[in-house]
This record gives sequence, C-alpha cells and structure tokens, in this order.
Amino acid sequence: MIIVHYEVYVLEGRGWMLHARFPRSERDTAIAEAKELEQTLKIKVKVIRETYYPDDNSFEEAEVYISGGTRPEPLKSKGAAAPAAVAAAAGRRGTGKPAPGPAARPPPARRRKAPGSDDTAKLRQILIRLMGICALSLSLSMLALKATPEVIVLLWKMGFSITVSPDGYNQLLIVVFFLTFLMTAVPLGMKFIPRQAQVPVFHKPNLSWGRAAARQTAVKESLDKLAAEAMRSPPAEEPAPPPAEAPPIEAPPIEAPPVEVPSAGPVPDEMPLPPDSALPAFEADVDTAVGQTERALAPAVSRYSEGALDYCRANRIEMDAYNRFALHLYLAGAVEALGELRMLGGAGRRRLLAQSLERLGTRGETAESFHDKLPDYLREPRYQSVAQAGRDAMSNFLRGDEDGAHLGLRDVFVQWNRKSGEAKPQMMTVLFTDMVGSTDMTQARGDAAAQEIVRRHNLIVRGALSRFGGKEVKHTGDGIMASFLSAAGAIDAVILMQSQVSEHNRRMPDQELHLRIGLNAGEPIQEEDDLFGSTVQLAARVCAATNTDEILCTASVVALSGRPQAGFRPVGAKHMKGFKDAIPLFEIPWR
Repeated sequence: MIIVHYEVYVLEGRGWMLHARFPRSERDTAIAEAKELEQTLKIKVKVIRETYYPDDNSFEEAEVYISGGTRPEPLKSKGAAAPAAVAAAAGRRGTGKPAPGPAARPPPARRRKAPGSDDTAKLRQILIRLMGICALSLSLSMLALKATPEVIVLLWKMGFSITVSPDGYNQLLIVVFFLTFLMTAVPLGMKFIPRQAQVPVFHKPNLSWGRAAARQTAVKESLDKLAAEAMRSPPAEEPAPPPAEAPPIEAPPIEAPPVEVPSAGPVPDEMPLPPDSALPAFEADVDTAVGQTERALAPAVSRYSEGALDYCRANRIEMDAYNRFALHLYLAGAVEALGELRMLGGAGRRRLLAQSLERLGTRGETAESFHDKLPDYLREPRYQSVAQAGRDAMSNFLRGDEDGAHLGLRDVFVQWNRKSGEAKPQMMTVLFTDMVGSTDMTQARGDAAAQEIVRRHNLIVRGALSRFGGKEVKHTGDGIMASFLSAAGAIDAVILMQSQVSEHNRRMPDQELHLRIGLNAGEPIQEEDDLFGSTVQLAARVCAATNTDEILCTASVVALSGRPQAGFRPVGAKHMKGFKDAIPLFEIPWR
C-alpha cells in the first residue's frame, strides 16, 4: 500500500515551513489553500505531494504547485502510485509477475524523516506566534493605560464635562486594557495563526511530542493499509445471501498500540517547553512603565509644590513649624490623589512626596518617615481635612487650573490656626447675585449707562436684604455676596429681588437688568467681616450654574427653609468645579 499526502509550505526567514497537510483526495483543497495564503499574506508558497512506501519506510516528494506558476509533477497526479510500486503491489496480489525489490524504484527525491517531526515544528511555530501576539497586545494595552488620563485631561481642556469617581475610573482603566488587548490580539491571531493547521494530540502523558505523534501516525497508516487490502480482495463468484442476524465483523488485531484519549491532568514532566528567551519579559516591561510614569509626573509635582509656596508667600503666611506641618499634609494629600489617578504604587508615591517636601527643606529620611506615618496622621479629622484640601487642589491643577488651584489654601490656614476657644461657625445661608452680560453691556452702552444699571441692581438687592434680615458681605463687581441667618428669609429676599428686577425692566426697557441668583446653606468660616470655606464656594458655583432670570439653591437650603419640598422644582444634579460628587439643585419659583 502506498500512502499519499499533499503538504502546503510557506517561505519564512528560516526557510520553507510546513503550514498544513491534506490527504490524497484533497489535492485541489491544498492548492486552493496555498493560493489563498499567497494572495492574502503576499508570501511564497508551494505544494508538495509526499508519497510514503511502507516496504522500506521511505518517502518520495514532488512539487505540485509553487508561487509563480504550477510545475509539472514527476509522478502521476491524484495520488497514483509509481510504476515500480504498482508492480510491487501486483506481485503481492499473486498476479504471477515478479515483484521488483526496492532498488527497482527510481532513486531520486528519496529521504527518510521521523514521522511526527513536522507536527512538532508546526506546534512550535504556532506557540512562538502566539507568544509574540500576546507580548505585542500587552505592550499596547499598557500604553493605552498610560494615555487614558492624558486623554481625559485633554477632553476636559477642550470643554467636555468629565467627572469620574475613583471606582468608575478604575473600571474605565480595566475596560480600556481588555478592549485594547482584544482589538490587537484577535486581528493578529486571525492573520498569522494558520486556520487549517493540524496540531498534534499528545496521547500519553509520559511520552515526548515526537513519540506521541509517531504512534498516532502509525495507527492511522495501519488502518489505511487494512482498508486498502480489503478493497483489493476479489469478490466471491456467487455471494451468499446474508443470514437473518449477521454476526458482527471482528477487525484483525492491530499491532500498533491503541490511541488513548488524553485526560485532564498535570503537564507531563518530559514535555519540552519553549525556551525562556522566547517568553516576553513582562515584569521588566511593567517596571519600566512605572519608572516612566514616575518621571513624567515629577515636573507636575514640582510645579504644584512651587505654586503652593508662592501662594503662601503672596499671602504672607508665616512658615513656622506649625504651619509647615500643615503644608506637609496639604502636599501629601495632593501626591496621594495624583498617585491614585495615575495608578502609581506606594514606592513611587513615596519618592514623589520626598521630592515635593524637599522644596520645604525636608529631605532624606525625614521626608520618608513623614510618608510612612501619613496613615496615622490621617486618622485625625483635623489633619485629614488639610490633606483633603490638597487632594481637591490637585484635581483642579490636573484640569488645567494651575493658577487657581491653591485659592482654598488660605481657608486651610485660617481654619488650621483657629484657636480652640473661638466660637464655632454659625449656620447661615449664603447667596450670590450676578448681573447677566455686564461686560457686553458696558461695551455696548458705555461706562455711564452701565454704571447706572449697576446702581439699580445695588438698590434692589440691598433693599431686599434690609427687609428680610440679610447682611451684605461684599460687592463682587458684577453682583453682591450676602448672608442670612434664616433660610426662609433668604428665599423671600431673592423672590423679591427678581420681582423688582422684572418690574424695572417693564418700566424701563432701555435699561434692562437680568439677574441669576444662587444659594447654599452651611457653616462658613467667619473672619474680618468676610466668609470663607466650602459653603461659600458652593454658593458661588450654584450661581454660575444658574440660567438668566432664575434662582437655584441646594438641598440644604430646602431642608432649612421649613417649607414643603413641593414648593421647589428639582432640576437634577450638576457637577461643580472643585467638588467631587454631583450636587442636587432646586429652582425657587418667583413668577
């Protein structure tokens, strides 16, 4: 019996590599596969017809197809046996003709090779390609992780309102990592992993790859030989009708060992593994990426620290040991926020904090000791509030507001230096008014006409304040900041303000005035007839988020007003600059 296969080879850097093997009946399929590889991947291919002679365990090869055209075969096509092999087979069937020995066959193109060696080469080639694809995909995924924060900051600078919680940010990074990995690995795998490659199956755990493949090939060839012998045997002259119940046909015993189904278990000890040099140095890549991230963040930390020091100098904040410790906490909170955002480990944050504290004259082991004791410091609410102020300032700094990032530092030191015997802040309602389009009004009507409208605004607002017990804190140029001890009095005052402004516009359409008013309630810091703190900042942010001729307030004003919530119209939660979570807002109807 003669066994014929068609093998598809591709030309790579190391020479011709086996791509796939097809049986004798699939000659056209093998040629079609080779042509598809040639057209798709633009590489050279060839198809070899391999003929196996079991008599002397030798092979004969002939080229069926090669890139650039089809070459004639020295043997007959469609897997026909060589003349000498046909004669040998005829001799074995007893035709009376002498069967020539192996020397009668044409000697050229004979070679011996170990069965299963091609399968081992194919598997090794697939593993190397898989490792290369995985290494490239992991590298691109790490680059995508590094670029994600930069893209978020860029979108924010372009005007997109982006606010992401820490948990949402971590989930976003995970999604970006896996999407980048899949979008890289899947197309590369579809392009470079053979679709019809035959991977060898390892049947016995204690056998090497080559021995297992050889046993599988031997079993297959034995079965093919038995089938061919059965087809050659002449039929009987008058076949007898089959009995009612034909006995089962027992196949003759096969000398080759049976194929065992592989069971899920540990990897065989003798199974050769790919060399260590072929594995991607992932840990080294991660260390390199972390070092690059730390070096990229160092300039930002330096600018942030210098900005905090410049602000302290400009406001004449004395840097004694007490205030210096507060500034240490402020910078530590900023570095921790930056490290969390850029996924920097504890060692990297420690080095960045040491670099930041070096600007204050704290160096070496003292700076590292401060970082190690930071978790203990943050258990104290007073210390934690200073560190949180640093985190909020870093958030504004990364959004591009480097000049205004440290505006809250003055309130931090005011609260930090407050004596324990001083009275606690008092609950009050803070409001801001803002004249809409004041700058355009000045350019359109001139300074004199614009100033007349400002006087009308001041008259209306101050009259409402005096009527309902409000106190003017300061004039902001485009509006007035005021405070009320009663939230209900503040609501009545702003309703009166908008009503009188509407009446003014009806009587004097040539001097139209439009206001937006924002309110917030809390415990602001009182110092030198001025108010500071997050309560004041949020009231200003609410005013900025208000539309023309509208009054908005926070939920704290609604709760302290003593009025039913049905009298307020919810407008949803809005993200305010400098505040981590979205703030629910309510409209106060006045028409």
